[in-house]
Amino acid sequence: YTMEGENDVIKYDGLIYERTDDMSVLSDFCCGIFDMDDFIHCHLQNAVLRDGLETYIIKSGNEVLAVLSICESVLKTRIATGELIEYKTEEIEYLAVRKEMQRRGIGRSIINWIVERFRGKMTMLSVSAYRDIDTKYTAAPFYEKCGFLMVSKPKHDLDDYVKMARII
Repeated sequence: YTMEGENDVIKYDGLIYERTDDMSVLSDFCCGIFDMDDFIHCHLQNAVLRDGLETYIIKSGNEVLAVLSICESVLKTRIATGELIEYKTEEIEYLAVRKEMQRRGIGRSIINWIVERFRGKMTMLSVSAYRDIDTKYTAAPFYEKCGFLMVSKPKHDLDDYVKMARII
């Protein structure tokens, strides 16, 4: 893998990562998950500006293949003694790959880029893997294939995510 470029445009594993706060380029983007597509089109712009998310449009040439938002976070967990431990992490807030480009290694390549980018700066990545209550779709198996472990299970049937982490 090679990583090259300025902070705003990075080339990695044949993909172009453009850092941006302008989500208008995603107007025709569709990952095929209704709630995520709705969020990307109606709410991502505000979330990026409000939460100061580091957001990238991932492209091949001029074609937008994926979107990624990440930020610093804290993962809290209790150990067997009941003591609360806090880990500083880089949190994957949003990751979506264009529907017709899924299952081609793009998501895995994005995870690899994040790992390489934060190796030495951060010891852990975290993600709240989305879980659709109606369709039962979950991103957890994808993250498991990328080396993430479940650190909290749903507390009840209406929970819409599981917390996952990966040591880097």
